[in-house]
Amino acid sequence: MKYKNISLVPYEFKLKSKLINSKNTYYYRSGFIIKLFINNYCGFGEASPLKYFSKENNKQVMSGFEELKNILVPNHQYNKNELIDLFNLYAKEIPSLNFALDIALYDMLSKKNCISLSKYLNSNALSDVNFSSIHTTEKCINNNTIKIKLFNNNVKKDIERFRKIAKKYNSDTKFRIDANGAYNINDAIDLCNILSSYNIEYIEEPLYNMDAEQVQNLKNNINIPIAIDETLYHGNYRDLVNKNLIQFVVLKASLFGSIKDIFMLNKYLSKNNFKIVLSSAI
Repeated sequence: MKYKNISLVPYEFKLKSKLINSKNTYYYRSGFIIKLFINNYCGFGEASPLKYFSKENNKQVMSGFEELKNILVPNHQYNKNELIDLFNLYAKEIPSLNFALDIALYDMLSKKNCISLSKYLNSNALSDVNFSSIHTTEKCINNNTIKIKLFNNNVKKDIERFRKIAKKYNSDTKFRIDANGAYNINDAIDLCNILSSYNIEYIEEPLYNMDAEQVQNLKNNINIPIAIDETLYHGNYRDLVNKNLIQFVVLKASLFGSIKDIFMLNKYLSKNNFKIVLSSAI
């Protein structure tokens, strides 16, 4: 494959509606689009670290990108593995950049092979994918899987809010609860037990202290499956997996790192019968 050029295009835009997570409230989104030119194809990737969540920032993305660009030789013949190794060497500590570079390369290769990116990465990829929707307004969303973020940090108010929202949907609607690490063990137990009659797929990050002892205590006292999100990046998630304390892992793939690392994570979790739920960074 003849490498021709690579560029980094910055962007920033205002969100249609604010996003609240356990770390911050977001009104704007910024990042970079990577364009990788090889042979007669252009592959695209996106590097967008999430402020107060990612360990890197936009300046580090730019710095890592420039270092990589300076060592890539225009018109030089690289094979896929050589480029993947170079991306990992220069962006291992900048996960969003590592992911974006990998995706740009695989996007180019999928175009070259005239198949979708998902089919190139996984020949068994489904043609149709079902997404959940986040309930953000008073209007009912036409989806059979609804994610509800609870962020009052008051268990009674959160239960009231959940019940109010749930009334808007059919009885067969599946709910995903995102607690944003808001509760102590007693409040988390109370909330899960009171809401146990609803069709809840899992509760995400229920405790502000997600260590194994606390999660074990919670699991012993509820019948709602437990999921992790932030703990995957900032906590000892392997301890929770090895002790079979959780059932779901919510993966923000663009923040995790290289495609190789994501496949290794998937293999590790699948071996232990855990399910990955793919999520966007915002």
